Amino acid sequence: LVLEYVKHDLRSYLYKTNNPITLGQKLIIIKRISYGLHIIHDMKLIHKDLHPGNILIDGVTLISDFGFCIPTNKTSSDSNVYGVMPYMAPEILRGEQHTLASDVYSLGIIMNEIVTVTPPFNNQPHDHFLVLDICRGLRPNTIRTETTETSNSLNFLKELNKLIERCWDANSENRPTSGEVCDISLNILNDYTNQKQAEEQKNPSYNFDETIDTTLKKNPSITIETHSEANYTSGILDLPPNLPEPTNWPNQQEFISSRIYSQDLLASKFIFFLYISICLFKIMKLINILFLPL
Repeated sequence: LVLEYVKHDLRSYLYKTNNPITLGQKLIIIKRISYGLHIIHDMKLIHKDLHPGNILIDGVTLISDFGFCIPTNKTSSDSNVYGVMPYMAPEILRGEQHTLASDVYSLGIIMNEIVTVTPPFNNQPHDHFLVLDICRGLRPNTIRTETTETSNSLNFLKELNKLIERCWDANSENRPTSGEVCDISLNILNDYTNQKQAEEQKNPSYNFDETIDTTLKKNPSITIETHSEANYTSGILDLPPNLPEPTNWPNQQEFISSRIYSQDLLASKFIFFLYISICLFKIMKLINILFLPL
C-alpha cells in the first residue's frame, strides 16, 4: 500500500508556517475543509474523529484517517468513546452515538482554531472537569471583534463567529449541515474577496490582507503555551458517569468552571471540619475544667 506524502497537517501548518496567515487564507482553508466534510456526509458517512491532526495541507486540503468512519444508518456497538476530547460534541462525551451533527460540532471547533490560531482549551487539563464544563456549555474563546486591530476584517469575523457558534450549539438539531457551513463560508470568502478587490482598485498601495494573528509577525514559528495535562492525540477517553444534559452558556466570559466549584466545595468542607474540630476542642477543654478535682 503506497500513500501520498503530505507535508503538513493543519496544526503544524497553523503554528509552524513561516508567513503570516491572512483572514483570506483562513477562509479558503475553512471553505475547503467544510466542502470535504460535505462530500463525506453526502456519501452518507460519519467521520467520527475530526480534528486538525487528521486534516492535511500541501497546496490542497485533505481530510484523512477514516479508520472510525461509519455509514449514517449504522450504530456502533463499541462502548468505548474514542477521539480528542476538545473536538468532541457534548452528546458524544455522554456516550451517545455519533451523527452528522457531531461531525459539524468538531468542524466548528476546528474553524475557531483556524481563526484564533489557538488550540481549544490549551490552558487547562483535559480531565473530568473539562468534560463536565463542555456539557455545561463551555466553549473555546473566539476572536473578540470589538478589539481586533484589523478593522477591515471585522464584519467577516463577526459572520464567522456566528457560524462557529451555530456549529458548536449544545443542541445538535440547531447545528447547520456541513453543506450549509460550506455555502456560508464560501459566501463570506466571496464577500471578502470582492471587498479586497474594490479597496485595492481604489488605492493600489493599500494592503487589504492584514493578518489577524499579530503574533505571527513577531516569530516565524508561533509558540502557544499548552497545559502539561492537555492532550490533542486521539485515544480512548476515561469519562465520568452521569454527565448533565448539554446546554448553551449565554456568556462565555462569565462561565464558572466546575473545577472552581469543586475547589470552593473542598475549601468549604475543610473550613467546616476545622470549625467542628475547634468547637470539639473547646468542649473537651471545658469538660476537663469542670471535672478537675477541687
